[in-house]
Amino acid sequence: MMLLYLSFFIVLITLIYFFRNTIIINIYKLPIIRKSWQLPDMDAHNVNLVKNDKPVVVCCGDSITHGHIGYDWVGNLRKNDDSKIYINAGINADLTWNLNQRIDDIIKHDPDYVTILIGTNDAIGSQPVKLIQDYYIQTKNLPQVPSIEWFEEQIEIFVDKIKKNTSAKIAITTLPWLGEQEDASIMNVIKSHNKIIKAIAVV
Repeated sequence: MMLLYLSFFIVLITLIYFFRNTIIINIYKLPIIRKSWQLPDMDAHNVNLVKNDKPVVVCCGDSITHGHIGYDWVGNLRKNDDSKIYINAGINADLTWNLNQRIDDIIKHDPDYVTILIGTNDAIGSQPVKLIQDYYIQTKNLPQVPSIEWFEEQIEIFVDKIKKNTSAKIAITTLPWLGEQEDASIMNVIKSHNKIIKAIAVV
């Protein structure tokens, strides 16, 4: 009987190890996941404004802005307000470093307004869980492990470049809750990131 339990335990551990290292770390390769990462409508990279006389709003961020997984608020603004051009510069699962890598796609439109909602993936990726860290490093080609210090550096760089290269009015937004429990440990991480965002907003 003891041998049976031991064999079952070994099989269970093997399955858990397989699930952790094979399925989860490669889940982003599944077609349904890859489809959710396709560029949003009116994405910043491909839009070419010709003879435009309307104010341009570039909305920057991650999946919350991208709008393929959740509510497409940028698309809804575009649908209900034809007085402006709304360009979607949100990409699913992006960290702030990723946003900085494509900042030229934002600046080239000479925006009148820029909205910034970025940092949720920075917060999640900064957790000391190797599986999570490896996931972000591999899927988003990060040059280092995410951390709150790196987030602060990158968000300051992004805002500074937007200020120096455009005359846009900037609206920067704090991060929403993760989960449903106010006392969850991740909420302290979110609050710490939001303190940085609030400090940048008042400068």
